[in-house]
Order: sequence, then C-alpha cells, then structure tokens
Amino acid sequence: MPEIKSQKVELRTYQNMNGKTNGWGYDIYVDSQLYVHQPHIPAFSGERGFKTEEQAIKVGGLVMQKIKDNIIPPTVSKEELDSLKIE
Repeated sequence: MPEIKSQKVELRTYQNMNGKTNGWGYDIYVDSQLYVHQPHIPAFSGERGFKTEEQAIKVGGLVMQKIKDNIIPPTVSKEELDSLKIE
C-alpha cells in the first residue's frame, strides 16, 4: 500500500436512520475512494451510532490522523474513546 500522507484524506459524516445503528457515522475517503465506512461507535459492543455529529467528527478525525500517519489498520481503543469523552 502506498504512503497515505501524500494523498488527499477526507472525512464525511452522515446520519443513520435505520433503527439498528440509529445515530451518526462517518466515512473516510482517500483520493476520493471510500477507505473506512464506520456506521457505529468502534470498540463498543453492539451497533450503536454516535449520539451527535460532533462525536463522529472527533473519532473520525482521530482515525483520519492515524491513516495520515500510516497507522494501518487505524483501530480505535476504548481508552481513546474515553479520552474523547465518547460514551
């Protein structure tokens, strides 16, 4: 996989309305191609979406930074979610 730092990385949020993952999610695109689709809060059991768009942006921003730093896969831990105040 090529170094991602030099490529365009973009975060887009969206609202889930399907009941199962009700809430907010995010997608991350690298050079206009979908790279991460995250409809629910990572590292939590179940498929609950983020309560607010701001929460999705915080976690999506963390994942986007990991991608830019070439931390692949860009996993998120419960400790990181706690530090971002995501519940």
